[in-house]
Amino acid sequence: MKDSSIIKNVQDLVLKKKIVSISGESGTGKTTLALQLATSLLLDNLPYHHQCLWVQASEQFPKKRLETMFHGKNDELQYLHSNIFLIPETIIKTYQEQFYLLIHFEQKNLPPDLKVMVIDNISHHLRFEIAQTNEINKISVIKNAFYDELLFPLIMYCQRENIVLLLLHEVSSDVESGTTKPFFSSLYNRITGGSIFLNRHLINRELIMKFSNSKVDKQMKYKISNEGLVIP
Repeated sequence: MKDSSIIKNVQDLVLKKKIVSISGESGTGKTTLALQLATSLLLDNLPYHHQCLWVQASEQFPKKRLETMFHGKNDELQYLHSNIFLIPETIIKTYQEQFYLLIHFEQKNLPPDLKVMVIDNISHHLRFEIAQTNEINKISVIKNAFYDELLFPLIMYCQRENIVLLLLHEVSSDVESGTTKPFFSSLYNRITGGSIFLNRHLINRELIMKFSNSKVDKQMKYKISNEGLVIP
């Protein structure tokens, strides 16, 4: 799995930036790509000793997809089953649950060699929470608290501990630009990390991956297979 050409193209971005947002419409492979990146980091060197923490913010961990990706690789699959830890045990149900889970992150009994953390889908409950009010000031307070009290300390912890943080986002239509963007893109633009955007062409339905940071801006076509995202 670590030799996938998709992984070779994006792993440098992930390892250099450590904090990477993965966004795209439903069905474009966000969770699959996060799974590929996380497992490639866990299996990067022998002997294996790293762990992954997978936060089920709105989506259940894709256990069957993992087993399909590593079909016939029993030793690797057994290691991954034992070293990808899920929190909470069931999907997060409310914004408040997610907020208090993540702001108390450092207080948890974390795996000893945590290498990567995945949050899928970090903006889901935030979007719902903001939709409950029409007051601009209250919306601003919620967004700022989310960034200042939850996201920024989490990013600082991951950087200090050399943990790769993968943040998965849904997208929405942006009326002004006529494009799709991650929910609350202005909020996540505060993060000086990398960005991977998965998109399906409106006419020919081809899948296109765009990945960028302050110095790199590339794109490539890809397909979704049983082994994950691959370059055709």
